[in-house]
Amino acid sequence: MGNAPVSLLRNKFGIIGEKLKAMGLGICHREVKTKEESPKSIGHSMTLPKDVHERDEIHMYLLHLTEMVCKRARAYGYKGRCVSLTVRLPDFVTFTKQKVMPEYTNLTHRIYPHVISILNSIRLNKGVRLFGVSISNLTKDEDTPNLFKEIEKERSLYKAIDAINDKQGDFHIMWGAYLKATKGSRVISPAWKPSGLRNIAVR
Repeated sequence: MGNAPVSLLRNKFGIIGEKLKAMGLGICHREVKTKEESPKSIGHSMTLPKDVHERDEIHMYLLHLTEMVCKRARAYGYKGRCVSLTVRLPDFVTFTKQKVMPEYTNLTHRIYPHVISILNSIRLNKGVRLFGVSISNLTKDEDTPNLFKEIEKERSLYKAIDAINDKQGDFHIMWGAYLKATKGSRVISPAWKPSGLRNIAVR
């Protein structure tokens, strides 16, 4: 296209002919954006190896997903106030429900009860093939001391767990309730991947 006459490109494509000529010559005057845009949501989805019916097993998978989402949110300095649950049935019917939490957080056990609350509002007559958990309405986590000692203790606990898992490998330390959920074949895909974060896939 860079070798084509401007008149030909203008006749063929109209007023953008000159821009196409410049692009063909590798000329672009647009501003280069070097700052990564803030994410709108952080989430993970999990395709299960079989249809899941039992609530206890469903709860384990949802805790596992919630921890993955929260760990990434903590790692990249975000917390959210809206939590969403996505469910896909065996016939591939997929739907998402969300809930606004009373406060911004990235702590697993502050978000997980709201995930279960959403689940309890859904009438499941069939097994489930896929789950997805995400948080949105994000804000930066400034990591300032919290006035509530209980929350500050929880934050310190998660920092310690994350530090060990970062050093020893993902889920070197994990919540006992989802040990069973980490077994078996599954595919986990991130809904948002910050720069430098690898895709997570377990087969």
